[in-house]
Amino acid sequence: MEEMSAHSQHPAAAPTPEEAAIRYLQEAVARGEHWFLALLGAMGMWSRREEEVDGSRYRYLIGDEAFDWQALGRRLCSAVYGLLPEEEVDCFLTSGVPPVDVPAVDLKRLLGANKYQGYLNYLYGVVIERCLLLATAEEVKKEWQSQCYRGPSLPDEVCHRVYGTGYRELVYVFRREAPDVHYDLRDIAGRKEFTYFLFKHRVRTADGARLASDTKKGLEYWRQQSLTPYGPP
Repeated sequence: MEEMSAHSQHPAAAPTPEEAAIRYLQEAVARGEHWFLALLGAMGMWSRREEEVDGSRYRYLIGDEAFDWQALGRRLCSAVYGLLPEEEVDCFLTSGVPPVDVPAVDLKRLLGANKYQGYLNYLYGVVIERCLLLATAEEVKKEWQSQCYRGPSLPDEVCHRVYGTGYRELVYVFRREAPDVHYDLRDIAGRKEFTYFLFKHRVRTADGARLASDTKKGLEYWRQQSLTPYGPP
């Protein structure tokens, strides 16, 4: 019997979704597609929730619900380093501001329905919630300045006004809800997890009118600061 060739003995393994996504991004950019639209398409193909690459930890799903597209964008852009316009990429990765406006219908098509819902969770639960906290912090500081007063803890005062509970108490509840998971609040991923927890805590505990007014405050701050060209759908 003839010996089987090495190729037939060891057929090439099918690419993983992540390998396919990186290859798609490379090929789409090479054929002239706008790099950000190609990036969104590659994001739609991605399946991993988190991973470690070259000593860097990437977490793409915050609170098991919110799709952190900046984290995945950083991972994908690093995989095709040199092919993309560095200034535009840096702007998106640091501020979340895309280089082109993408209508919601196209964003949903490129990301897929599940990731698009995760993007909305991230937008409202992390980005807008952070804007609510920043807007409230500015109000507190202006009040203190007008009264020539300096409170003992700005985070405590902000949390009391928004959530009715102090900062330390909220951190305690946050850690109690996930006792087997360690989130370092000093790193970006840990702070995003905590912010998303705060959003869900506010949704659970605030009455409807207060929930709507606080969300509106966060949205207005977000638009004033031009943190992203996207308006919520």
